[in-house]
Amino acid sequence: MISSQNSPSSIPQWKQNLTKARRSTLIKIINNTNCTLILKERLLEKGNFELEPPGTILPGQTIEFGAIGKTSMEGTKGSATYYSVNNEGDFCFAWSNPKLPTQTIFCYVPTSFQLIQNVTGDKNNTLIFDVNYRSRK
Repeated sequence: MISSQNSPSSIPQWKQNLTKARRSTLIKIINNTNCTLILKERLLEKGNFELEPPGTILPGQTIEFGAIGKTSMEGTKGSATYYSVNNEGDFCFAWSNPKLPTQTIFCYVPTSFQLIQNVTGDKNNTLIFDVNYRSRK
């Protein structure tokens, strides 16, 4: 039996568009907390969203969104800021994926949380932000 997990028809169109682009960024946020996060602001200085950041990230939920650069040199540059309905503070996830000088990611979370970041790829990269509670010692 052939698995359709990786067939083009099982991959959403917006993700297919990211992989075909000259330069793109896929952002994945994993909410390993019991906080509901609400979108406060989204900003895209360079590029176009193929899929915009969702308005809500529920506890335990993993979300994805992505942007395509208008040119291969310019790439994508943007951010998504969420706030916690528990009044824990703001969570900001920001990126820049130009051809030159270099890719950058920036993020901040309230002090009671920790963030694990992972970046894969080059011109079509994937950023993974894994939000967890900071362990208490």
